Parts: sequence; structure tokens; C-alpha cells
Amino acid sequence: MNEERYLLFFVLMRDAIIVLAGGINSDGSLPDLTRSRVDRGIQHFNNGAARILIMTGKYGFWLDWQKQVPLRSEAEAMKEYAISRGVSPASIVAEQDSKDTLGNAYFTKRNILEPNNWKNVLVITSDFHLERTKYIFDLVLGGECSIRYDAVETILPPEKLEALRKQETKTMVILKEMIGEINPGDMETIKNIIFSKHPGYSPNPEYSYERLSEMLGRR
Repeated sequence: MNEERYLLFFVLMRDAIIVLAGGINSDGSLPDLTRSRVDRGIQHFNNGAARILIMTGKYGFWLDWQKQVPLRSEAEAMKEYAISRGVSPASIVAEQDSKDTLGNAYFTKRNILEPNNWKNVLVITSDFHLERTKYIFDLVLGGECSIRYDAVETILPPEKLEALRKQETKTMVILKEMIGEINPGDMETIKNIIFSKHPGYSPNPEYSYERLSEMLGRR
């Protein structure tokens, strides 16, 4: 990353760098996509962007439906990988409740940012996922936090990358329908959406796995 780009991020030191999970293999190892996000987070950490790395993610909620729950959480695997790259365990916080990007933002804010009064963060994700990440984190963290974003380039064959982008477009449409019109930072409404509408968190969700599958064209 060149000097001009670093100047953009380091106008002030952030309270934390939030690295979003991007999947985990069935054996508990990290796929390249997730590892690339952690690598970018470590790069910012080593260059002084923040003193804390937050690894966020349990596993993707579709794995519950498919009965393919991995051996450990994405956040735990990400933390272990960062430690292997020389980051002190004391500098890493693992958020292990979330099963999607909405959960990443909600549980990170509720369980980590708010208790520590952390309000300045840098969020790391992949380029194809950036639009959804910004929409959700701006909504959940509201006007209470100063947020910067950095997106890692996704290295995939063109047809696979295009498929990811099309899936993201469909997901954004569904997500905006599920959330509706709410005020940024309205945690009670967001909590209600997560625990009453979302199949990853609700036992009787308004949006069932079957309904989401049909909306996404996965059937």
C-alpha cells in the first residue's frame, strides 16, 4: 500500500481494526479469501492504525441449514492465523456470535465497541463485499462512530467473481427489504430484525431458509 493511501487511513489512530470473516473450511482452516482479509488487517495493525484487531464471525448461517457446522469459529481460526503471523494474543478480540455481515456489525458493536467506548474503527472486507459492508456498518454503528473502510482485491477467475457480484446484488435487495426504513444506530430495531426475521438467529424467522433460497435463486 503506497504512502498516499496510508495518509488517508492514519489521520488519527483508530480504536480497533475490524476484520470481517469470509468463510471457513470444514476442517477449520481458512480459505484464501478470509486469509487475505486477515493479512490486510495485520498490515494495518503493524503500521500503527490501531492497537486492537477484532476478528468477527462464527460461521455462515447457511451452514446450520446444511448441517455443515465447522470444527471452530471463523474468528477463532482468524485469531490463530494472526498469532502465527506475529500478532500478540492480547491485541486480538474474537467476536464469535455473528453468522453474517449484519450480525458482524451488531454483535461487534453491542459486545465489544460499546463496553469499551470505542468509536473510531477501520473495517476490512473484500472488494465485492464492500457495498453491503458499508451499508450495514453505517446503519448499525450510526453516527456514533467514525468508520473507515478498506477492501481487499479478490483474486478469482472472472466467471466466479462475476457470480459473487451477482449474488451480492440479490443479497442487497433482500437485506434492504428485511431491514426497511430505520434510523442509523437504532439498536433496538436492529436487534428485533435480527432475532425475529433472520433465520440465522431466530427459531421462527419471518424470512425462512426456504424463502431466502427462493429469493436468491439458489433452488
